[in-house]
Amino acid sequence: MIWGGLAGGGFVTAILTNLLSRRPPENISTSQPTSERTPENIFPPETTPENISPPEPTPAPPPPPQSEFPIQTFTTVRVNRRGEIISRLPGKAEVMTENFNGVSLEMVKIPGGRFLMGSPETEVGRRDNEGPQHYVDVPEFFMGKYPVTQAQWEAVMGNNPSYFKGASRPVERVNWNDATKFCRKLSEIVGKKYSLPSESQWEYARPCRNNNTILFWGNYNV
Repeated sequence: MIWGGLAGGGFVTAILTNLLSRRPPENISTSQPTSERTPENIFPPETTPENISPPEPTPAPPPPPQSEFPIQTFTTVRVNRRGEIISRLPGKAEVMTENFNGVSLEMVKIPGGRFLMGSPETEVGRRDNEGPQHYVDVPEFFMGKYPVTQAQWEAVMGNNPSYFKGASRPVERVNWNDATKFCRKLSEIVGKKYSLPSESQWEYARPCRNNNTILFWGNYNV
């Protein structure tokens, strides 16, 4: 539009200059009087400033997509080394609830993104298997809001190996193989694929991070 306006202005100016500098030849009569061309009638009606329509208003942006799952709010509390609260940060997340065999399992939606995985070589207590640092792209996934309870375990596996009994307490005295079997049987019951989180998923979902960097020490979040 700016280029078009400049070109149109230049073209009109050239026409006006040409018309104003042109004089009719002397001693030549005409059969009809020549009407005087004034600046007011040089512009065609369709190009006069009064007939220029204003620009159309910019359409409003479309509304954000509706959440597929209910949204729950939460507060992340930051404390110092003495356990004193120094800040509170509100947040929200989509939560999917899986109901099966008389129990429910809340799964929090973790948006996809990229983060720096591993620890720097200068970190105190760093192990060799924690590097080199590299960026990892993590697709969107869901993770359990709470540890698997004894009631949830018993609803899937039919037993409760825990020593400290309590339906709402976390299940214990289980190993990696047991947890893998739990995920496999849960997948068969609900018709969705459940598994243990990968190393990158676990680190990406951890709350102890700052600017997409995992902080193992010095950052106290609850």
